[in-house]
Amino acid sequence: MSVTGVCQLCESAQARFACDRCGRVVCADHYDRGSGLCTDCAKQRGGEEKTTSGRERGDRPDDWGEPR
Repeated sequence: MSVTGVCQLCESAQARFACDRCGRVVCADHYDRGSGLCTDCAKQRGGEEKTTSGRERGDRPDDWGEPR
């Protein structure tokens, strides 16, 4: 796919990539090649990290892991 136009985040550099999540066209400085996401979506995705048990952060009882 050919991407043309100005980066929708910095509004100055030439856009070369499209975000796989939101579809914004962005420059190389605002694109995470590893994830295929713009930097905004990559930051949001980072906040949705799961723990190794598969539970979302903060998804546990307050006393979880506390000695009884």
